[in-house]
Amino acid sequence: DEVAPTGITPTTATINVLRYGDVAQARVVHHDGTTRAIPASAVAAFLTALRDDDARDVRMVEIFLPLEALRRVEIVDTPGLNSIRPEHERVARDFLRDADAIVWVFAVGQAAKATEKEALELAHAAGKRVVGVVNKIDRAEPAEVEAVVRHLSGALGELLDSVVPFSATRALAARRAGQAD
Repeated sequence: DEVAPTGITPTTATINVLRYGDVAQARVVHHDGTTRAIPASAVAAFLTALRDDDARDVRMVEIFLPLEALRRVEIVDTPGLNSIRPEHERVARDFLRDADAIVWVFAVGQAAKATEKEALELAHAAGKRVVGVVNKIDRAEPAEVEAVVRHLSGALGELLDSVVPFSATRALAARRAGQAD
């Protein structure tokens, strides 16, 4: 499902934690300890409208969903590196230290930047396991996707456990159509 906003420009200004909950709902947790409930249906709109000044006051946004997989794992969406907003990069780097494992999402047309390699080296040095996911492959030809995967494996292979090509757009469309893949 579309849980949080996505886009070509950076959209994640807070740490968003997806956790298991009996019902779909969300909670904004501020650095001062206060919390605010928001309906699950309003999460994307809330995150889209969140200005940088307001985001600085937010410790995290917890999104509770009744998905069995979330009983075993929490998914943490952080602001990305190479962001046009410096605070996004700072939050993402700080969070790398706390993760048990990392799924590093590369955009098909922007994979293996020098700053990504630097952050992945930090994660590797800290003993983190990292799976690289090349997203947005629906925007490239199959030969281009193969070239990106080869490039990532060559440039960052020692820092990644594996590299997986993926299209979140296609996966969501397939899921909505009742298809497995």
